[in-house]
Amino acid sequence: MTANQPVPPKLPITGVKHLIAVGSGKRVSARPQFSVNLGVALASLGA
Repeated sequence: MTANQPVPPKLPITGVKHLIAVGSGKRVSARPQFSVNLGVALASLGA
C-alpha cells in the first residue's frame, strides 16, 4: 500500500475472537514451533 491508498475496512472473521500475528526474524525455522507453543499456552489459559 502506498500513502495515497485508503485503508481497507476491518472485517470480522466468523468464530475468531482474537488474532495474533507472528512475524519471523533471523531464525525462520523457529517460527512454527513458537506458534504452536503460543497456541498451547493461550489454550491452557482459556483464551
